[in-house]
Amino acid sequence: MNKKIAIALDKNGDIAKTHFGDADYIYYLQITDKNELVFLEKKENILKTFEESGHGHDKKIVFAKEVLKDVQFVISGAMSPNFKRLKHKAGIYPIVTNKNIEDTINYLKNNLSKIYEFFTEDDNLVYIIEKND
Repeated sequence: MNKKIAIALDKNGDIAKTHFGDADYIYYLQITDKNELVFLEKKENILKTFEESGHGHDKKIVFAKEVLKDVQFVISGAMSPNFKRLKHKAGIYPIVTNKNIEDTINYLKNNLSKIYEFFTEDDNLVYIIEKND
C-alpha cells in the first residue's frame, strides 16, 4: 500500500508555524512505490475542531490516527506535545521544518531514504529539517 505525507498549512498555503492540529489545512502527498511524491489534495484540518482540555492528551492521538489513516509522515513548523508520541502511539512519523512548502517537498524528494532510516531507531521520535539542510 502506498503511504501518504500530510503537511500542515496556514491560511496562506505556507507551512503552519503552529502545532499540526492547529493548522488551517492539510496538504496530502502520495509516496509512490518508486518513492516519488504526487499531490493528492488539500483539505480543511478537522483536527482543529477537536475539543481538548489541554495539549497532549491520548484522545487527540486516537482522533488523529483515525483522521490520518494511511499517513506515514506528518509535517509542521512547530512541535506539539503529541508529536513525540505519534511514532509509538499511532505509527506516524513526525517531522518539524522551518523551510517553506516548496523547499520542504524538494527536501523530502531527495531524502526519503534518510528519513526512513532515521525512524528505524526506536529512540528517534521527531525528524527535524533545518533551513540550511
